[in-house]
Amino acid sequence: METVELKKQDLINAYNNCGCSDIQKALKLFFPSIAFTRRNICDEISGWDDIIRLSGANANDYNLRPGETIDELAYRKGKLIAKTYNQDNVLDAGNTDQWKHFPWHKIVKDPSKPSGFGLSYNGYGNWISLSDVGVRLCFFNPDHAIDAGKKFNDVYEDLKIR
Repeated sequence: METVELKKQDLINAYNNCGCSDIQKALKLFFPSIAFTRRNICDEISGWDDIIRLSGANANDYNLRPGETIDELAYRKGKLIAKTYNQDNVLDAGNTDQWKHFPWHKIVKDPSKPSGFGLSYNGYGNWISLSDVGVRLCFFNPDHAIDAGKKFNDVYEDLKIR
């Protein structure tokens, strides 16, 4: 059997830069004594190309399909954005103790971008729990939701308004 020597930092760099969750899982499996930790994901993502790279997704899968509407494409992109920021960790929709975060945007009336639904809400004095967003679009970390909301405003605008 042949022995291969690897430097710990090289393994950590490979983990952080490979952009494929399967490879990251394999590295954790084969090197359990190494504490693989990602850098701050917000620092790794500056645009859509980083989402594609880090998720290992095929960029061509995120083009508008025949018969698909802009909001449907935005939904697919939104799911990939959340999955990438969450680093493939899946939120538990049934766990009410687990906070789930989503980017909020103030929607300002713009005649050039009419909304397909009424943007209004009426509440009254009673205890109520609401969910306006599916868990697939949510983030574990509120800072990640804020970061994604700023960096991918166009995706969320297409998702919420068009």
